[in-house]
Amino acid sequence: MTKKMLTGAVQKSLPIIGGVVEGSITFLTFKSCCDKLKVLLQDILLSNPNHEEKREEDIIFDEENYEVN
Repeated sequence: MTKKMLTGAVQKSLPIIGGVVEGSITFLTFKSCCDKLKVLLQDILLSNPNHEEKREEDIIFDEENYEVN
């Protein structure tokens, strides 16, 4: 009877442990990406009314230096 109880407890706890492990891995991998995205979005014109334009934002397409191959 003890083996059956132990087996049942292990069978019920494995999906919970797996969920915690998988959730932790997902959180850790997405956290760094989300932090980078948050910093990027804080300084764009649509999300920041006090946005200061940079020179590289002004140069989208330079027709004078464009050559057709």
